[in-house]
Amino acid sequence: MIELSKYSSLPIEFSITNTVNTKDTRFLDVTIDVLHTGLNYNGSIFKKEVVEENLDSIKNTPILGYIKMEEGTGNPDDFGAHEYKIVKEDDGTYKYVYAGHSFGVIPESCNARWVTKVSSDGKTREYLEVDGLLWTKFDKAIDIFARDKVKGESMELDEKTLRGIENPDGTFTMTGFKFDGCCILSTTDERIQPAMIDANVTANFSTSIAQEIKEKLNEYQLAINFNNINFSKKESEQSLDKKNEILKKYNLKVEDLDFKIEDISENDFEAKVKEFADKKKDPKPETMFSSTYNEKRQAISNALDPIVERDAEGNLVAETYYYLEDFDDTYCYVEKYYWTNSDSEETYGRFSYTFDETAKTAKLTSDFEQMVVKWLTPAESDQIDQERGDYAKIKTEFETYKKDHETANADVEVLRMYKADKEKAERKAAIDAIFAKAEFESLKDNKEFNDFKTSVGDLKLDDIEEKCYAILGKAQAQGKLNFSVDGKPVTHIKTDMTPEPEDPYGGLFDEYKDK
Repeated sequence: MIELSKYSSLPIEFSITNTVNTKDTRFLDVTIDVLHTGLNYNGSIFKKEVVEENLDSIKNTPILGYIKMEEGTGNPDDFGAHEYKIVKEDDGTYKYVYAGHSFGVIPESCNARWVTKVSSDGKTREYLEVDGLLWTKFDKAIDIFARDKVKGESMELDEKTLRGIENPDGTFTMTGFKFDGCCILSTTDERIQPAMIDANVTANFSTSIAQEIKEKLNEYQLAINFNNINFSKKESEQSLDKKNEILKKYNLKVEDLDFKIEDISENDFEAKVKEFADKKKDPKPETMFSSTYNEKRQAISNALDPIVERDAEGNLVAETYYYLEDFDDTYCYVEKYYWTNSDSEETYGRFSYTFDETAKTAKLTSDFEQMVVKWLTPAESDQIDQERGDYAKIKTEFETYKKDHETANADVEVLRMYKADKEKAERKAAIDAIFAKAEFESLKDNKEFNDFKTSVGDLKLDDIEEKCYAILGKAQAQGKLNFSVDGKPVTHIKTDMTPEPEDPYGGLFDEYKDK
């Protein structure tokens, strides 16, 4: 039976390429030689195509280490071998776990590549090389890394995934495998050789290691962003000074050029300026346009001042930078980079601005307005352009339709006015006919009747006629109560009202007395 464990650990080396410092941690950018094609130190044989098929498994693998203190022994402190300890869990069970700490990671962006180099035995081999990140969380680790620029390390392979062919000479040709992690080893103790970290044991500390790696990567990224901003500013200022010296040499200014100075490297800049100066003797019409463009671009860039915030003690708290991407006659379009001690953010947006043609200066006239930048495939871009074109076409056709039908619309308006005037005249005639009826002839001097004639408003014809009859009835009723209304003379008849003597028998005796 093949003993796979002896092929699961590869001796490798890494070298420091850069150092990034933060308040709590020193980060080391390192280059790691993982393996080479052909026969490796542990007897494994790798073919290039097999490595490339399994290369993704190296991403996000941890780099682990255990510092062995050698006080009083005369031996230098150094990283140890694969150190483990027994830990009692809360449920009473025991686990055999790694005793060291995470000191780095091979990140997602490890830039795996093949390089050809001469090995220590004088043979030229093709090596798999990746970028890694180490962090020195303890002072002792810093001292060790500072002392040993190149450290030994073993790249562990997951034994459960190893596939291959055992050759008659005892070597093993790999046909399948997965990377499992790295372990920093001592370079001062010759007894320590690369060995295996069991895959199951690795799982016992994967949760805490993963969290630590995540936190350190965030801290590193913030430091890189901050350093890049400061470095870019400094580098840009130095480059600009050199370019201004070259312009001065040819009696030129930035606004005289028909190209952007930031688009030209320092090495090519003088040649470009010389070519421009020679052509300036015979200027072309477009020179004035290009000059104006560069003047505006430079002026707008100068108006995009950074915002720097500090606390009461003068410590940097936050920074905001604006980088000009493009501009038109109304807006300048920028990339906004905001940084704090704990976070950073990149957004895109625009400012409105004005440009002083005389002073050649720009002034921002609005607050930052965030915008969305989208990446499109050519097909998606063509579709959007087509939809915009269709909309513009429909809008043009509609405007043409309105223009072609302006006369017809005017005719409709005339007809509407004619109809309204005709209906108004017909109503007036009908109202006048009601007031002119013979029944209302007696009301011609009636004040209420005459007032009503001028205030009928929107009353219906039936209501108007009914109101007239009401006024007539009221007037007639008032006439009957007035006894002198007809004006005829009154005849007065005079009667004798002298009282006769009262006869108690009613004249009965007078009637029969002479009989």
